[in-house]
Amino acid sequence: MYIGHIPFCSSSDELYLDNKIGHIESSLKQELNCYVKDLKGLILGYWKNQIDCTSHFEEWFSSVASPRIFDMNRCHLNDYELFFDVEPFADYLRNKSLPKESLPNMLISGECNLLKAMEDYWRARDFDQSNIFFDR
Repeated sequence: MYIGHIPFCSSSDELYLDNKIGHIESSLKQELNCYVKDLKGLILGYWKNQIDCTSHFEEWFSSVASPRIFDMNRCHLNDYELFFDVEPFADYLRNKSLPKESLPNMLISGECNLLKAMEDYWRARDFDQSNIFFDR
């Protein structure tokens, strides 16, 4: 299958998955000094059974992340480093009345949504910074 036809972050997106597994393995070894037998199998289980949480992500993004990222008073994008971590979104999901056993499967979808939002942020940030000189 031509790679352009594979939906980003779908269960068919093996390049993304291999990259993610490599990152997780590296973090486990370096930061936690541990090893998980058949890590790929464990992650594939979550990956193939991910629960689409796009509606929750969009709700979180518009109510929590957007006001921190975009300064409406100056019409300017802020540097919001927390935006690039899935943990604030995970906290948002934990505070909703969702079954706890569904959270890991939802976070796969949440991280995919976060990656797409990050790409949009960097495109907008480049544009925002290139237009700063119009204010002078």
